Amino acid sequence: MRQKTPLGGGEADRLTRVTEVKTTITGVRASSYARYLIQLANNTAWETIEPLTLAPRPGTAVIIKQSGFGGFKALIDGERPVLVKRQR
Repeated sequence: MRQKTPLGGGEADRLTRVTEVKTTITGVRASSYARYLIQLANNTAWETIEPLTLAPRPGTAVIIKQSGFGGFKALIDGERPVLVKRQR
């Protein structure tokens, strides 16, 4: 059975109408070409689609917002908004 979490899609999102999540980064793993897999305190994982100029650090505040055409943007403290995709 699929876990019901905000921004996870499906019935849970339709009932709660979540458009943004404010949380903190708990872990970071380098991907490729200045991209990162970011673990968040709300037990979700997101991968940056665009390269970042600075590596995110655990404990940093982050806001995940819906952007146009069903995508998501992450506003990581000290960085410009970047496109992200949910991994878990």
